[in-house]
Amino acid sequence: MGAPGGSTIITAVFQTFVNVAEFGMDLNDAVQAGRFHHQWKPDEIWIEQASFPVATQDSLAKVGYKFKDVKRMAVIKAIQRLPMVICTA
Repeated sequence: MGAPGGSTIITAVFQTFVNVAEFGMDLNDAVQAGRFHHQWKPDEIWIEQASFPVATQDSLAKVGYKFKDVKRMAVIKAIQRLPMVICTA
């Protein structure tokens, strides 16, 4: 798994991996899922469409977080090796 995207690469790869490994998502769904990114400068959370529930975004805004909507960041390219199934019938 990897991606172009500068500072967003690590965030995007990590979120995609966690979606598959911890949340059991299909690889394609994990790659297509909305992502978010935050770094020190600029001090804002970049969010792709539908990556945060509105309630979560509202709660974070109330404590001072700023948001920037982005179309897409760090376009993930990934392959997944699945266990081989051998049919003996």
